[in-house]
Amino acid sequence: MPLYREKGYLSGDQWDGFLELYKVAPDNGRQYLLDSINWMIDFYEKYVTEGMSDYEIVKTLYHAVMDNTKYNYSLINRYQSQGIGVNNPSTEEREILEADPEYWLCHSWMGFANGVDVVCDGYSEAFQLLMNMAGIPCVHVCAYPEDYGEGHQWNKVQLDGVWYNVDLTWADTNGNQNAFFLRSDAAFQRDGHEKYTVYSYSWYREDEMESFVKNIVSSPKDYR
Repeated sequence: MPLYREKGYLSGDQWDGFLELYKVAPDNGRQYLLDSINWMIDFYEKYVTEGMSDYEIVKTLYHAVMDNTKYNYSLINRYQSQGIGVNNPSTEEREILEADPEYWLCHSWMGFANGVDVVCDGYSEAFQLLMNMAGIPCVHVCAYPEDYGEGHQWNKVQLDGVWYNVDLTWADTNGNQNAFFLRSDAAFQRDGHEKYTVYSYSWYREDEMESFVKNIVSSPKDYR
């Protein structure tokens, strides 16, 4: 049995997403989580084969995630047509959104695992979970603009001891899947990410997350 079948690789944010979903679907929540994890394991095994390098695994799963989902414009448009703001909802609007399981799923790796189109945190959580299965260091980056408006989430992944930025959401929505793959901080500061200030990093082990935040936050170069 592969190691990742025996260990838990969910970050704090990923568990939070499950717990919120469980509030609106308590009858089958536990089985839903287990089925979702098993689906992710099968997905990983479909694309990753013995002998692949870390770079090959990262690139293969990066494209595989984007090839198997798309940005959930339909949910956003549906609520906006009702006058409900999805990105910066009021207290009343948030109560409506939080009663909708699809709202939670599109913000979670579980949406990806269950055929629900996702938004940025769904992309980044799914990619991080797959990297965790591969044993490749990866974090989920949460950032907001100065006015604390609509936030954005992407990943940092480590190859050969160097951290690189990966943004599946923007890659999948701008028509160029290679544009945001293994890029430096400087590159991200030129392409639109400069409006964001990183708020937090999510790791599947708290002690390692703290080490990352303190010591390994920079991505000095694009991947060769």
